[in-house]
Amino acid sequence: MDLDRWVPSLALRAGLTAANVADALLQPGRERDLVSRWSAVPFLPGAPTLHATFDGERLVGLVDSCAAGRAAVLDLGCGADSLDPAVLSSLDRLCLVAGTRSAQLQAVFCAAPLLGRVPCAVGLVVVGTGDDDAARVAERTGFPLLAAIPHDAYLADDTFAARAPTLRAVDVLLRALA
Repeated sequence: MDLDRWVPSLALRAGLTAANVADALLQPGRERDLVSRWSAVPFLPGAPTLHATFDGERLVGLVDSCAAGRAAVLDLGCGADSLDPAVLSSLDRLCLVAGTRSAQLQAVFCAAPLLGRVPCAVGLVVVGTGDDDAARVAERTGFPLLAAIPHDAYLADDTFAARAPTLRAVDVLLRALA
């Protein structure tokens, strides 16, 4: 579910024009009917205007309704306003995804003290690098490293394909989340 308040890019990248989070909030009781598919994955795209009507409690209810007792993955977006207390208190784990460019690393290091106070476990996923560099980033942030996702030209181009090393890294991440 894409809960990014400002840039719900997952739906744009997937080419979905289905019902979105805002539509589901406006139609109580039909939430599960409005979930579309992103290939074989149930998906509820974000809404470009979600920042204007963001209500953490209602969104937690929407997630619970759509998940129907199964695990759910939420894209919270970035920035301090993505850390809504109601949403955070409903999470089992928060995965901080970071790249290795200087601006991305600066954002992670600046966010670390804030994320250290969230009411759920926080783990780090470092993209575009190998295990050694990802371990160094994790050591500096103080968050456990869940996975290092190597640079993959297919992912970088949003072609929805991946190389074998990338898929193995994603498997490592999925095992860490289990």
